[in-house]
Amino acid sequence: MVTIRKALKEDMVAVHALITELAVYEREPDAVIISVEDLKHHGFTEQRFDCYVAEHEQFGVIGMALIIPATAHGKGQHSI
Repeated sequence: MVTIRKALKEDMVAVHALITELAVYEREPDAVIISVEDLKHHGFTEQRFDCYVAEHEQFGVIGMALIIPATAHGKGQHSI
C-alpha cells in the first residue's frame, strides 16, 4: 500500500536521493547542486516550497512532488 503525505524534514534525505536518481536517469548527475541541508532549510525554515511524498509500507519513500510557488521576478523575489 502507498500513502501520499506531506513531507517531513527527515524525508529530505529520500527526496534528495530521488532528485539525484532522476538526474542520473537524465544523464545529468552533476546537475544536482542542492544538498539535503539546503532542502531542509529552504523547505522548512524558509518555507520556499511544499513537498509531498509517496511512501510504500515496505519500501519507504518511493516518489515525491515539490511544489514551488510562482514568483514575481519583477518584484525581486527569488525561487530556490
